[in-house]
Parts: sequence; C-alpha cells; structure tokens
Amino acid sequence: MASGPSPEYVVSFLLSRNVQAIYLIPFLVYLIPLLFFNSWVVTTFTLLQEKLPGAYDYLGDNHPKWFRAYLVNQWDTEPYRRKREELLLKVKMAIETILMEEIHPNRQISYSYIADVADVTRDDLRSNKHIRKFLADVIESKEDWHRRRIVYAYKNLPIESRNLSAFEICRKASIWEETYKKYRDFFEEVVRELKADTIK
Repeated sequence: MASGPSPEYVVSFLLSRNVQAIYLIPFLVYLIPLLFFNSWVVTTFTLLQEKLPGAYDYLGDNHPKWFRAYLVNQWDTEPYRRKREELLLKVKMAIETILMEEIHPNRQISYSYIADVADVTRDDLRSNKHIRKFLADVIESKEDWHRRRIVYAYKNLPIESRNLSAFEICRKASIWEETYKKYRDFFEEVVRELKADTIK
C-alpha cells in the first residue's frame, strides 16, 4: 500500500491550524493509529472537513493512493452499517409479524404498513438502498394485493358457491364496485384461473 503522511506532518499540521483540544477529541480515533502504528482507519470527507479543514485537499494532492483506501462514503462507516443492520432486523421481524397476521389480506403490504409494524418511518425504508433491495420481493402492487384478496375469498367459499360471477366473488373479497370497474378485466382473469384450477 502507498505510504501515507508522516506523524511529523500530522503534528505540524495540527499546530499550524491551531486546533483546539475540544475539537480534536472526536478525531483522535483517526490520529492515534497513524501516529503510533503508521496506519489509518476509515474516515469521511465530512468528518475531515469538520475536524481538520484543509486536510482533505492536502492528502488528496500529496497522498492520493494511500488516502483513497481510507476515505469512504459516510453510509459505509461502522455506525451507519450498525444502524442499517438494526433497521434490517426490525424490518424482518415486521414482515414475519405481517405474514402471520395477514391470513386475511385486509391491508396491502406496503412501505407504510411495514414501517408501522417495525415502528420506523417510511422514509427510513425508502431512503436505504439495502432495505429497498430486501423489500423488492415483499412489497405488493395494487394488483398483487387484489389478487391475494380474491384468492382468499374464493378459497373460503363453500364448494357449491364457487360458480359465482367474478363480480360476486369480488364483493366477497370486500372489493368495492368502483374498484371492480377499474380492474374488471384483471379480476375476471384471476377468477377464471381459480375456477380452472378447481376443475383440475
């Protein structure tokens, strides 16, 4: 790995900047490995600019290869990774709860629904690419939800009532008439599939 700035440079840099101790404390975790072990832990542009103005430009100009290996996006730092793991655990537990309770599909499985059960905000879920990727196969579209409702209603009908029309089955699924008109072709196709499977 390319060599980084010397301990002597760090000391002289701090002295030249007249950095007050109270502002230096949060940055010590980055300085100690460099000063005593000639190594560095990951840091972010924001932290460098906040704690040591000018260090980013100096390191980028004079030690670019070495510096790039330790500069990360703040979303990839340990605190954010830990927060992301905690959020993912909450989401997984929420989904388990929803799937257990959603035997009767009263509510569409959406970001809002999962956020409510997980006791987080919808933005917490939507703004995190890792969570979005995990939820890609869980979030229901309107059509997915309506299909689930129709399937549930149909399978809970007595055998002798399964010859009802698509409209009547949708009523059993608590689907409003206006919604039926909007998705009529889709609903009728779902009912045809269900009846065909029953005949088999």
